[in-house]
Amino acid sequence: MNISNFKRGQFITRTQGAIGKEDYSYIGDRVILLGVANGSIYVIDSDGDRSEPLELVCWSEGWELYVEVEDLELDETGVPQNEDKGFLDKFKDYVEQLHESENYEVLAELRDLLKTPVKA
Repeated sequence: MNISNFKRGQFITRTQGAIGKEDYSYIGDRVILLGVANGSIYVIDSDGDRSEPLELVCWSEGWELYVEVEDLELDETGVPQNEDKGFLDKFKDYVEQLHESENYEVLAELRDLLKTPVKA
């Protein structure tokens, strides 16, 4: 899926390598989308660190919502349903982890993101 289908603050993951590169970074990893600007994609990795900018031309495709394995449910046919349940609870847990690790820089970035008006 294209990165433009996601909103700032969503937990996302890579499902395929970068286009034109032998780079499979972030496949299966939970990252938070900070945004897309100046031809680059910005994310916060699972350690709470801001990643290096990812070139939009190589990294725009191959993203999906991150789903916790325990959140997968089976429908009546036994097929897993890919639903992102409890986003707010997961986000609160993430913020709590940032507080515990005293990662105030990322907390400040998240605060600023949450103050940014949402575009329709």
